[in-house]
Amino acid sequence: MAIGVVFVFFFYVTTIGYGLANIGKLPADAAPWDTMGRPYWGQGATVLVDIASVVALIAGGLAARNGAARMLFALGRTGCCRAHWAARRAGSARRPPRSP
Repeated sequence: MAIGVVFVFFFYVTTIGYGLANIGKLPADAAPWDTMGRPYWGQGATVLVDIASVVALIAGGLAARNGAARMLFALGRTGCCRAHWAARRAGSARRPPRSP
């Protein structure tokens, strides 16, 4: 629910920032927060918003990859997603065949 509240808040801020007269320009704008930031905060702070956007994008990608890895691990542990070539072990140490 908290994510929904944050989404509604930022959509409200975007709508107010553009104004109802210019809201039609929003879908065509490649960087709406950059466009809104220049008149309100100036060029320097807008660069910080751009950097924060890139960091958030990278963090989202890492979170998605982490979730996928955890799902595959859990499925492999329960035996639902079992790849025999990857699960093969050799020797008394039970390590994969070509591991150091």
